[in-house]
Amino acid sequence: MKILLRIYLVITQIIYIFTLLTWFRWAMLALAVLENNLTFDIVLWILFLPVLGYPLLIVSCAFYSWKSHNQKPIRSLIMNTVPILWIIAHSVLWLNLST
Repeated sequence: MKILLRIYLVITQIIYIFTLLTWFRWAMLALAVLENNLTFDIVLWILFLPVLGYPLLIVSCAFYSWKSHNQKPIRSLIMNTVPILWIIAHSVLWLNLST
């Protein structure tokens, strides 16, 4: 079980690295929105807050998962799945806004 959990943690960290590379595109788009519009409209909340929270979420969940995978494997699995859900939810939201 611990070997499978370690493999899962490594695979998800690779996924997080690839999505973090695309995070820079989102960050530039969010900064462009901030430069053009200083009011708090819906575009600001949809783009800027998830972009700011994403790296913090990945680092904190990954750190906790690696730290606790020996003592609490189920909790580690759940904590490492949270950023994956974040990626899926933000992608679905982006697809709904673009159609």
